[in-house]
Amino acid sequence: MDAILSPNVLLQILILTFGIYLLLSFLRTTRGSGLVGGVSLILIVGVYGMGLVAQTYELVEIEGIIAGLQALVFVIIAIIFQPELRRGIFILSESPLLTRFLRAHRKEVVAEVAAAVQTMAKKKQGALIAFERKTPLDAYIDGAVKLDSEVNRLLLDSIFQNGGTLHDGAVIIRGDRLVAAASLFPLTENVEISKSTGTRHRAALGLTEETDAVTITVSEETGIISICKRGSMERRIPQTDVEEILRERVGSDEAGSSGDDQAQERPPWFLRAISENLGQKLAALLLASLVFYGAYQSNTGNLNLDLYLVQVGTPIPAQAQGKALAVVLPQGHRLSPNPTGEKVTLSFSGPREKLTRLQELGLWQIEAHSPGAAEDSPGGRTALLLDLAGLTRNGVELEREVDVSWSEGAPPLMSEMFSSVTLQLDASMIEISGADLDERYEMDPTRIVFHPSHVPLTGPQTIIAQLGQGTSDEGPLLSGVHLGAGHESSQRLTTGLRTAWTEVGITLNVSRIEVEVPVRPVEVECRALDLVIGLQHLDPTYNPGTSGAREFEAPSKRAQVSIFTRGLVRGDPNSDDWVADRSAIVGFVKKHLRVFVDVDAIPPGSNRSRIQTLGLDDWRELLPLEAGRFAQACKGAAPGDLRIVFDEPEIQLVEIQEVPSNPAPPDKVPNSGEQ
Repeated sequence: MDAILSPNVLLQILILTFGIYLLLSFLRTTRGSGLVGGVSLILIVGVYGMGLVAQTYELVEIEGIIAGLQALVFVIIAIIFQPELRRGIFILSESPLLTRFLRAHRKEVVAEVAAAVQTMAKKKQGALIAFERKTPLDAYIDGAVKLDSEVNRLLLDSIFQNGGTLHDGAVIIRGDRLVAAASLFPLTENVEISKSTGTRHRAALGLTEETDAVTITVSEETGIISICKRGSMERRIPQTDVEEILRERVGSDEAGSSGDDQAQERPPWFLRAISENLGQKLAALLLASLVFYGAYQSNTGNLNLDLYLVQVGTPIPAQAQGKALAVVLPQGHRLSPNPTGEKVTLSFSGPREKLTRLQELGLWQIEAHSPGAAEDSPGGRTALLLDLAGLTRNGVELEREVDVSWSEGAPPLMSEMFSSVTLQLDASMIEISGADLDERYEMDPTRIVFHPSHVPLTGPQTIIAQLGQGTSDEGPLLSGVHLGAGHESSQRLTTGLRTAWTEVGITLNVSRIEVEVPVRPVEVECRALDLVIGLQHLDPTYNPGTSGAREFEAPSKRAQVSIFTRGLVRGDPNSDDWVADRSAIVGFVKKHLRVFVDVDAIPPGSNRSRIQTLGLDDWRELLPLEAGRFAQACKGAAPGDLRIVFDEPEIQLVEIQEVPSNPAPPDKVPNSGEQ
């Protein structure tokens, strides 16, 4: 009972009562008034009465017949009262209310035209606009470019733009619609007008000589505004007065009727609805109540339900909880692009009780099918069809009495084949910024470690193939990270897929990725040394007294080497500790480093050999012995490093001069013939 007496129901009964009262009032004045009682009897007893009986006693077949007849009632009424309906439409067209409505629209049209004319006059943009009045202008419309649009100042300005295809000719306004452009009017033959009058103004005057139309013209040379009516032209209309004068010229023939309208004005309809024909109004209310009750008891209705698309197996957004439409895809397919959260509307019709239950929160599911082969688009995407026949709610199909359809058409969904690949992560897959590190430290890119080291990825088949082959040019796989200012031996940071990859459908099948970035002291250049290149025989069988032993002169060049250390020098640059440590290291290297050439390794016939170094192999043991403060730096958890670099790499292959061997004197050469 509360539902019956709700404000919504009462409003509907009131609207029905008003409509039925108007219909009864109209039929009383026609020859169809004798049919009112019969139609009412058929409507109440024959249709709704039988419908109530059939529904009460569950007479399914009769209920179906009555439901079909209900749809035909309005068609039957239209056929029976066809002459009366035609007469009513004619009377409506002559209604003073409609006349005032059209007159109000004419005022809006005049305002738009006046604004457009003022704009074009300022720009000296030629224009010719004609207002059709009582005399039809069909002869001029037929030969023009036909339009059907609202009168708008911007549209008029664009039509008369210099060089436009519709610039030449006139536009015609019929009522509140712009119906033609590029129309040609007859030129006036009035010999009294000035010979300097242009063609546009002659055409404007010529049309008003033959019809009751009103024309307004803008001169292209001077921007002067002119208005023509009944073969007379008013020139030099001030721009500020255009709207007032144009409204007076266009509507002057209708002005005389306003007094009569006011004299014949009747009380508003809502006052008459209360005070007149009370018995007829009560009858209309009773009939409306019975009709509404019959419709309500038939228990059918419509429901539009907004749902949010999601893909089965993916998280449901917060706004879609209880209102999600999950799409079940063919094996190996994913939606592309992903429409998660996109709103769609389903239209249901059926028993109201069942429709009410559909509004309760639940999970909807629908199956998607691929009608054919993949399209020729990148990635081989395929159009999908959503099968409403398989629509379910909380796993249960809709009852057969409920019909469902798409309110605005099925959503255009696409899918593409997805596959997976497992990638081994390396430093090339991430950008690491060390801008915030202490200037004395740097990251070690050669020892970066990922946790986990291998990650499974899922995504469109073509992109996954490129990732697996390492041929993708989409940039790093992982989001960049920034090292903190600390100088721990390593920093462990969290990362994930870059947005560019997620946007193309790539998903990461692990909860998180951590990257461990080693941090080490920056390398410090201590000093360059200038060293003599010595000669050395490393062959243990070498005997300088042996005949044929090769001898070489010491190289004339000297070797310049630079000393680089990492983690050995303490303190900030140029501090006392920093300077002292560098000096100690330089002294140590100068004392122990030997640069030489192994002459025994020079091939016969060649005088070139590679420079070798000696004396620093055990520097981690020797340096702390000579300078104890380096003990921790040489043997700690992160030991430092000492590196020697030749300033000129090409000198490592040095050229030395071989000393010629001295031949034995002739008198000491043994004679083969002597005993």
